[in-house]
Formats: sequence, structure tokens, C-alpha cells
Amino acid sequence: MFQLRIRGLSTLRLVAREGCSRQAISAAAIGFGSSHLEEALAHAIDLTPQKLFPEHYDANGQRIGWTRVPNRTGHKGKGNVRKNDAA
Repeated sequence: MFQLRIRGLSTLRLVAREGCSRQAISAAAIGFGSSHLEEALAHAIDLTPQKLFPEHYDANGQRIGWTRVPNRTGHKGKGNVRKNDAA
């Protein structure tokens, strides 16, 4: 996150640009996010994802392990409670 700040960026800017939550950006920053957000973070600080998260890539630069599919629905959905069911 420090690298973002010294480049004049913030997590809130990434949130707006990527259409995700601050928690998703934070998870990606520590290596537990989606590959899409890891790529966005890496590019924001002028690195490749392989350089920023070397533990996620093999010697050929191919991603290893599981990846999460980006969830870009945001808060625009109907939610999990119907209007008449809300307390």
C-alpha cells in the first residue's frame, strides 16, 4: 500500500477503477485476492504480477494454484433480502 501512496494513488481509487471493495483490494495486496486484482495492483505500481507475487507463479511465469473469478457485481444487486421480508 505504501507503493501506491508514493505514486499518488490510493486504495479508494483502485476500488473505483476496479469496481470492487476495499477489502478485496486489501486481500489482493497480501496475496489472497483474485488474480485480476493482483494484476491491477501490480500494474498500478509499475510491476508485473510475477514480480509482485512471485510465490503465485512457476519458473515459466505461469500462474500456479487456484485463482478466483472476479466478482464485479458490486453493490448494484438486489441483495439477499426481499423488500417485504426486511426487519
